[in-house]
Amino acid sequence: MEHQVFDGREEDALTTAALVVGGASFLGCAAILRSFWRFTQLRTFSFRVIMMLALADMGSVVSYFFGSPENSTLSCTVQAFLQQFFQLASVFWTSGIALTVYDTAVSHTTPTMLRLNLLCWGVPFLAALLPLVTGSYGSTGAWCWIQATPGDQEDPFSRFYVGTFWRFALFYVPIWICIFLNVGIYVYVTRYVNTFGKVSESRETTLKLVKLIHRLRFYPLVLVIAWLPATVNRIHDALYPSTPVFWLTMIAVLTKSAQGLLNALTYGFNRTVREAWKQDLFKRYQQARQKRRDVEDGDHVALIARKDSDDHAMKLSAGARAPESLPHIGSSVSSSVPRPLSAPDKTAEDELAKTSLLVGWQSGDLSQ
Repeated sequence: MEHQVFDGREEDALTTAALVVGGASFLGCAAILRSFWRFTQLRTFSFRVIMMLALADMGSVVSYFFGSPENSTLSCTVQAFLQQFFQLASVFWTSGIALTVYDTAVSHTTPTMLRLNLLCWGVPFLAALLPLVTGSYGSTGAWCWIQATPGDQEDPFSRFYVGTFWRFALFYVPIWICIFLNVGIYVYVTRYVNTFGKVSESRETTLKLVKLIHRLRFYPLVLVIAWLPATVNRIHDALYPSTPVFWLTMIAVLTKSAQGLLNALTYGFNRTVREAWKQDLFKRYQQARQKRRDVEDGDHVALIARKDSDDHAMKLSAGARAPESLPHIGSSVSSSVPRPLSAPDKTAEDELAKTSLLVGWQSGDLSQ
């Protein structure tokens, strides 16, 4: 039986908030994947781990696209399974990044991708299977997840206690284990980098280490922002299952839906990625500008050619009308003295020959 947590308007508001903020997270993750496939220089081991994080965040957002399915339906079970699997996998991949940073900066080794895949995909998959076995997936209000419906709370094996146990044992406890693990790793790496920076004689190396330390502070902060409100909300639901707080639930929805966007901004859009996109966009701008210049130059050349063609046609037309203005051959001689036929006027003869040739070329007859 479906338990109505909020009224219809409140559930619609929660669903809309999850879709809008989740859509922004989806676009941020898609930009990470696009960067990975477009720029070969980004296909390093560390960026592959970031790409896996983006895939997990995208899967988490996709689960919200199911809307609010009815309880005990296949779409409801699928949505609940996807949320449990991908949201937990996203947090695990942040720990995978922390382990990669530790191995690279401290151990000077590179962890195998197989080990990270088994840890960051395998454990969340098992955690998503267990509620499926016990039939604990169902409607929780605005969407489907692990049900903890208030009911027979005197029975320790009731749906409320089983669902509450799975929520914390399979989701929130592992999340906070990862958060504290990440904090511990980054604190250790920061101290190690500080010590190394003090003994380093290279100013360039020291500056890089300072930037790394500055960036490490934000990694655990993203998880705390994303999951602290949701954890507080679930603790409240466990203690007071019949009186959920709407505004607290809304904050939890907004922060955890924004995890993909926060991860993309923190992990994905680093300096290397920004420089790659900057160079690519500048190259495209230069190519578009050169293409526009070529088109303009082509139009200018065509205009000149058309003008020359028009001028040439006008000259030919003027030459074709020349016989009408030819002077009379015998006008320069007195009419009383006939010109001998054996001695024609040389100038008139030349003009006649030129006119005949011009008329013959214009009409296409070259026999003249």
